[in-house]
Amino acid sequence: MKSLDMDRSGQDRVKRYIQRGMFAVRGFMHPADAAVYAAILLYQRAQNLTGGVAEIGVYFGRSFFLMAQTLGPSEKAFAADLFESGPSVDGESLQIREFRRCAQRFGVTMHPGCLVAGPSDRLKASNVLDAVGPVRFFSVDGGHMIEHIRTDSAVAGAALADHGVVAFDDFSNPEWPEVSAGVVDFLRAADGEFTPFAITKGKLYVCRRAFHERYLAMIRTSDWMRGFPQQDKSMFGSSLVWFHHRLTDRIVFQGLTQAGLGSLALAIQSRR
Repeated sequence: MKSLDMDRSGQDRVKRYIQRGMFAVRGFMHPADAAVYAAILLYQRAQNLTGGVAEIGVYFGRSFFLMAQTLGPSEKAFAADLFESGPSVDGESLQIREFRRCAQRFGVTMHPGCLVAGPSDRLKASNVLDAVGPVRFFSVDGGHMIEHIRTDSAVAGAALADHGVVAFDDFSNPEWPEVSAGVVDFLRAADGEFTPFAITKGKLYVCRRAFHERYLAMIRTSDWMRGFPQQDKSMFGSSLVWFHHRLTDRIVFQGLTQAGLGSLALAIQSRR
């Protein structure tokens, strides 16, 4: 009963965040990716696939605080960003002040060593591991040049738990072509250790090959992904599923959520 209660509490926190809090945090996150994050992170929790969560390039924290809603009592969250946006007061930018305020609002404790301000090329996997331990979900959304992707993906890969997932933002985005090149370099350099299992307009989701079939089967059938059209694709000889979210659906979803009708937005999406 205890594990079931913990699972329900995690589900409830994520739903509340998506329904009421997500669009109040500055940032960028398609509803389809919010659903993929929820599906993966809550599946990990239900399967006792424990570990920290981490993000390079949190901006103001829209996706970061979604990840943090799924943490168990002994799990921690790691956030890294330049944190330079907005006017500075007493040596702190508006961005980092707003991030701290949101952390307090959403009940997320930033433990010592878990909040890093500065260029990610100075970050090492040991910084992440010392702060939160092996990571079960790592979001890479920092610099968009190939040198940034190479260093950030190396940190993510080295800090990842065996059952962990890496989400690469802006993969296949024509505005940032070097992101795709850097991610492909990472996958090729790993010589088959990492393989994608899901893709959206905004992100590519990658895990170790030993967990590929588990994550693929889960994401295809997850209740969180109901209402999102999906197609089977292939990349480097591995199967993955593509989730599409139409522009009109995104506008309706965000409009209803910002109007305080998040539960209706989720209900409409799940019935499509």
